[in-house]
Amino acid sequence: MRDQFVGDIGDYAKYSLFNTLARGRKAGIAWYRTPDQGGTHGGHDSYLNDPNWATYDGKIFDCLRKLRADGGSKITAIEQAGILNAQAFSGRLLEFDAGPVAGRPAWRETWFQGTMSDLADCDFVFADPDNGLCPADRFSPSRKENLRHIPLAEARCLAAGRTAMIYHHHGRVSRLGEIEKWRTALGPETVAVYFGAWGSRSFFVVNADQQMRDAMTEWARRWPKTEVFDARF
Repeated sequence: MRDQFVGDIGDYAKYSLFNTLARGRKAGIAWYRTPDQGGTHGGHDSYLNDPNWATYDGKIFDCLRKLRADGGSKITAIEQAGILNAQAFSGRLLEFDAGPVAGRPAWRETWFQGTMSDLADCDFVFADPDNGLCPADRFSPSRKENLRHIPLAEARCLAAGRTAMIYHHHGRVSRLGEIEKWRTALGPETVAVYFGAWGSRSFFVVNADQQMRDAMTEWARRWPKTEVFDARF
């Protein structure tokens, strides 16, 4: 996640879904925060000018619209706005220092253990990497581009003994094939919630109980361009 992306339509959906699943739980968010790059934002915020979009989650919509209008679209502003049903946040910056490349794997492990510590008391966590999941055979903690991914091993650790929601941005591959690939890799009981407005993205919910499954189905029923993939149905 980057500050410059805060308020894009994907955020609108993810915050709403997170709040839906976090009700009655001790929830936390791992932002997987990376530095801003060129440009002002992700470019998917025109929905904020369309009042029809406010009907899906008015409280979050109004907050995001105000933050964009005031120029305050930052992760810390979202945390402080009080619109998320989260009790813990981990916003440790994912950025290599000027040290040797050989030290990067150890640095990544230290970063991740810090994130785990930040969210240790949570029974539901959401991980929000820029680009989503990455297969183990393609993930190298030494490569800068992989700062924007969550490897399968980290996703499994975050979900161990609790429920985890993992953001994933779909590449130029078969969407259905990719959804099934990650559902299988994360566990056959994993539920995927797809949201296809201004992009192609899924939220993989690992270790979801029946209450969460019902909540996801109801959430998707109300939101456009949304589909739930659940092996139980």
